[in-house]
Amino acid sequence: MNETSAYLCNRYARASISASSLSVECFANCLLAISESSKKLLDELDKLSPIPKVEIALHLQGGGELDRGSSEVQKIAELIKARNEFVHSKSTALEANIDIPQDAGTEWIVPISMTGEQWKQLAIPKVAMFWSRESSLLVLSAISSFYRYVLIDLMRADEELVNRILISRVEFGNVHIPGVYDEFREQLAVAFEFGIDFSFLGLAKNPVRRKLKAFRRMSVMMALDDMSMPF
Repeated sequence: MNETSAYLCNRYARASISASSLSVECFANCLLAISESSKKLLDELDKLSPIPKVEIALHLQGGGELDRGSSEVQKIAELIKARNEFVHSKSTALEANIDIPQDAGTEWIVPISMTGEQWKQLAIPKVAMFWSRESSLLVLSAISSFYRYVLIDLMRADEELVNRILISRVEFGNVHIPGVYDEFREQLAVAFEFGIDFSFLGLAKNPVRRKLKAFRRMSVMMALDDMSMPF
């Protein structure tokens, strides 16, 4: 890997891991949103960090008990810490080894290697400048396992409930149109090729057939309601 691609990989990794951490916050807020609690209570709960939000949402929904000592939860706790340290960066001293300078003709090359600590559960570097493609995959795997643990193991949610909790939608009258795009399914399919399974979301199955089915269903609903929507 050359210097340019290593730099780009790190940029993409930082973007991916940041987005993954934000999705945990969104996930917690979505769980609370279906609790039908008062706005005042939701405003108070909004001050909490994601894991307590999920824990309270489970209690409100009558779900199972969140095991904070589980690997799924501990990885998310570390991801939240990693995100906070990334957006509130401070000067960090790293151990470095300098090898013998090498003559490269018109210039001298000084080989320098640096090492840093890793998050114990996530197994990614604590310093964002070391984040890589592998770091991104480990974080995606962590959030996939956490979402499955909460939705399937603790809430026993079926596909309909998962979609109601997580999927954006347009509503008018009794018509609900989910905001699901082919790109979502394509990206989830790519993630599956790397061993990251989001199939419990119900979005990655037979994308072409589901697309046609969704299109037909939308056409019928719009015809019945005798209206059209500008997109």
